[in-house]
Amino acid sequence: MMNRFYDTARVFVAAGRGGDGSRHLHHEAFVPRGGPDGGDGGRGGHVFLEATSNDSSLVRFHFNERFQGGNGSPGSRNNKYGRSGKDLFVAVPEGTVVYRAGSNELLGDLVAHGDRLLVAEGGEGGLGNTHFKSSTHQTPQIALKGEPGQTAWLRLELKLVADVGLVGAPNAGKSSLVARVSAAHPKIADYPFTTLSPVLGVVALGDSSIVMADLPGLIEGAHAGTGLGDQFLRHAERTRFLVHVVDLSGESGEPIDLFDQIADELRLYGHGLMDRPFVVAGNKIDVTEARTNWPAFAEMVESRGMDCLAISTVTGEGIEELIQWVFAGVANAPMPDIHPGEEAVVLRPGAPESNLRIRADGEGGYVLSGPEVERLAARIDFAIPDAVDWFRRRLHRMGVDRALTEAGGAAGDSLTIGEDEIEWL
Repeated sequence: MMNRFYDTARVFVAAGRGGDGSRHLHHEAFVPRGGPDGGDGGRGGHVFLEATSNDSSLVRFHFNERFQGGNGSPGSRNNKYGRSGKDLFVAVPEGTVVYRAGSNELLGDLVAHGDRLLVAEGGEGGLGNTHFKSSTHQTPQIALKGEPGQTAWLRLELKLVADVGLVGAPNAGKSSLVARVSAAHPKIADYPFTTLSPVLGVVALGDSSIVMADLPGLIEGAHAGTGLGDQFLRHAERTRFLVHVVDLSGESGEPIDLFDQIADELRLYGHGLMDRPFVVAGNKIDVTEARTNWPAFAEMVESRGMDCLAISTVTGEGIEELIQWVFAGVANAPMPDIHPGEEAVVLRPGAPESNLRIRADGEGGYVLSGPEVERLAARIDFAIPDAVDWFRRRLHRMGVDRALTEAGGAAGDSLTIGEDEIEWL
């Protein structure tokens, strides 16, 4: 079965729900008025994405796409707070970019090992009844439920983090070059088509080392997605230096035409790839036809102000010189901008909107909706009279009474919020 490189994934994250507040009333011998002592519920567990160097693919997310933070524990008597839910840390490969699913909204960019992004925030714990005691209400039987944790569908895209990217047409010899200069062992054969998976290799020179990425061969139209080319070009965005490998033998086409084709794809794809420093490596110089084609090819490339040299991944000719050029190029190349004009944000519930919407339900009652009121209603136990009274007072402060009157409502009408219904007094 063919190995597949997974560099995109779609996942669902759900933070933990907050624990419910306690409605406990203190009872103790010889203490006639113990009063409320219910503690607050614990916070729900957050969900984080965390970059790790131990993974190099998003393959596991194609078999497990749902991740849940721990729920908070409820509060208890003697003003004891509930335990917070356990935070969940989901490991992703270095170079993972996180978007909100269904859009291009950038949420974060996890480049280096240990980078961490909060993607779903745990719900707040419910307040215990100690918070509702007043001079006129000494024994409140009200406590808030824990708030639901935030949920979100995310789109993950992996952009390989490498110092050097090898680009070129299919069968140019990029995989052979990685195998020649590093410990990587890509599958290599005389295939007339492109490698289907990027290959990373570590290249050493003295006490220094760099990471080289063999990016699958590009074909005409790659920038627009032909042959999955746009997916592979995405990985080139993270590289600091490019090596454009060209087949000089003529078996795949005229060398200069192959070079121009790939250069056009880089230019059309954009993202600053044509501005990236690079060197042109004419490969297969050990072949007679390649050696014949080399002088004219080199003259054309150099006439455009570009550096080039001839190499052979078979005999090793020119390889040492190429490595010297690559290390020098990487040392002088600036780091690519990994946040191109976009500010990474963190998913958070944020302040709720206060706008209220009221509509008649067609049966003599009214439906009340809006982010703030629905969020509050979800935390009320409508089986507790004290809780319903407190909720009515909050609705009054939010301007619901006035809005209902303006809508033609009258005392005794039913008021529906989400799945709950109360009588409007």
